[in-house]
Amino acid sequence: MTDTFLGVIAFSTLIMALIQVSVLIGVYLVMRHVQKGIERVEAASKPLLAEAQRISQEAAATTAEVRAHISRGSESVQHILDRVEAMVERAEAIAHAPVREGAAIVAGARAVVDALRRPFTPSSHGPDATHPGNGHPKTGGHHVGEMRTPGVSM
Repeated sequence: MTDTFLGVIAFSTLIMALIQVSVLIGVYLVMRHVQKGIERVEAASKPLLAEAQRISQEAAATTAEVRAHISRGSESVQHILDRVEAMVERAEAIAHAPVREGAAIVAGARAVVDALRRPFTPSSHGPDATHPGNGHPKTGGHHVGEMRTPGVSM
């Protein structure tokens, strides 16, 4: 009985070994199949990766070109703004002097009109208006057209 029992144990061990070997062969075949699939995917994706890399490089070059254009545009706009500012400053300088002179002429004209509207009083006009009784220095102490006697006029 012991021989039969040992034969059964040996036979079951052989069956288990055959099952394990067949599982290993199956795993190996599946791994080869998966590896071939991966290689096919890699082969198919190489042109896609190359195209993606080319597009990326092209995008980087385009971005650099756009930045250069924007920089040139910004410089051009700044140059135009500087020239416009200088032109406005020159126009203000050119216009400011005549305006100032015109304002002075208008102020002078107003002063003349105001002076002509007011009646003449010797105490309120002339260089010696603060000291009545002093004569005019150029006319011998009298204004032209005035008489020497106070209160009597010509």
